Amino acid sequence: MNKGSDEKAELFIDVNIFIDVLEKRSNWQSSFALLNAVRDHKISGCVSSLTVAIIYFLRRQSLSDKQARKDVRDSIEGFKVVDVSQNDTLEALSDERFSDFEDALQFYYARDKSRTIITRNKRDFARITDKIGVLSPEEFLKQFGQDS
Repeated sequence: MNKGSDEKAELFIDVNIFIDVLEKRSNWQSSFALLNAVRDHKISGCVSSLTVAIIYFLRRQSLSDKQARKDVRDSIEGFKVVDVSQNDTLEALSDERFSDFEDALQFYYARDKSRTIITRNKRDFARITDKIGVLSPEEFLKQFGQDS
C-alpha cells in the first residue's frame, strides 16, 4: 500500500473483521488490533454503509436500539463511511465472479476508494485480486509492521 498523496490509500475493511471482534471469533485479536490502528489514526480505513447496517442489525439482536446505535458509532469511529451508489449496486448484481452478493457489493464499494480489502474470507475475493489487493488482518499487520 503506497502512502502519501494517493487518493486510493485507505484500507477497505470488510464487515467480517468487525464480526470477528463482536463475536470473539478465532484470531479476533488481530482484527481488533487492525480496527484500533484505524481508530488511533495510525492507518486510514473505510467501510461501506452496508457494513454499518450489518453491525447495527447484529447488535440490535441482543441490545436496545439506543445501545446498538452507540455500539455502531463506537465501532466505526475513525473510519470513513463509503456511500452506496446505484451504479455500484447494479454492477454488483451483474457480477458473476462472486457467489455472495454481499461480497460483490463490498468489492464495488471498495474499488474506487482503496487499493486493499482487509477480510477474514480471502477466498470470497479470489477472482478480483488483479483489481484490488486482498489481505487478512494478520497479513496486513505483519506486512505493514503493526503490532497485533
